[in-house]
Amino acid sequence: MRPSGGVTRDHKTDSIHPFVEQDLESLREVSVETWIEAVLGVSPSRLDEWATLIKKLDWFQDHVIERALTDYARPGEESEIYKPFARITNQILQLARSTFPGACDSYPIDDIKVVVNDRTTIERIPEHGELGAFRKPDLLFVRGSQKTRGKGARVRWVDILAFLEFKLDHKDQLLQTFNTCRDDRRLPIVEAKKEKPAIPKDTESPAPKRRSARIAKVALVSFTRGTSGPSSSGSKRSIDDVLDGDRDQSRGSSKKQKCDSPNSETIRKNVQLQAGGYALELASCTYGTRVFSLGSIVRDDKMSLWYYDASGYVRTEESVSVMKDFEKFAAIMVAFACGQPKHWGALPDI
Repeated sequence: MRPSGGVTRDHKTDSIHPFVEQDLESLREVSVETWIEAVLGVSPSRLDEWATLIKKLDWFQDHVIERALTDYARPGEESEIYKPFARITNQILQLARSTFPGACDSYPIDDIKVVVNDRTTIERIPEHGELGAFRKPDLLFVRGSQKTRGKGARVRWVDILAFLEFKLDHKDQLLQTFNTCRDDRRLPIVEAKKEKPAIPKDTESPAPKRRSARIAKVALVSFTRGTSGPSSSGSKRSIDDVLDGDRDQSRGSSKKQKCDSPNSETIRKNVQLQAGGYALELASCTYGTRVFSLGSIVRDDKMSLWYYDASGYVRTEESVSVMKDFEKFAAIMVAFACGQPKHWGALPDI
């Protein structure tokens, strides 16, 4: 403790996760329909009406969505499903603008969109100093107007509407699931990606170029000095890169290495802890302007919705599939976009 009585404990996982674990032990689970109506104010009948209309309009075969679903079904690693998911969601929001009963030509938050954020740390608030956590949610619901903040600016916690965290457990089953959906719709199946031919062992690789003494010295100095944290790598991608969905070249060394652990229950708990940490950070870095936080966890193709506030967590089961339940998934995404700031946790107007 400081002499003033302030707590000096930092926001790292070893200090935050025990509190998240306590909340996870007492969380409530409700149906998707109950969650959507209570949190977003959209009734089950309205949600069904939207899903029926989406099926009638056949958004599943929209060229942007169909291409993105195909990419989603054939990932080489977890990070390769992030950008397709963002493309699917943003196209859904675009298609719904003028075709949905009850959804205006423009949403309450007009330029709302989903962006890829993985590998980019959220900007810490000055008040937390070095105690603040370096958090890297996979995807974010944000306002597109953040582009006006200028080149090099990172996403701030106050600009995040909701976060999405992914876990790819069974990547080889995604294509099978997708083709089952296509077969049910009498569409041709999608073939697996062709593997790149292996390079013959006797093929000589060009000799690596030698670095100059100056470059080597600079690299050594940088290494020995170390950095203040992950922000040094995260800051290389600007908000423009995030909003455009550009993929970082170093994505292969993803922060979580989620596919390596054989223990499914441990992995499930880890991704829930990760998301709970984001919710706590969102609450503590928004200057008391949020009553609650929203998040989603996507495991393979199935999504669960999460509500976080001071009294605990309320979640849905992992039942809505991006592929099998595409129309319902699309209707849920529109329900999010139709939410006013208060539905995203902002303090209501007085």
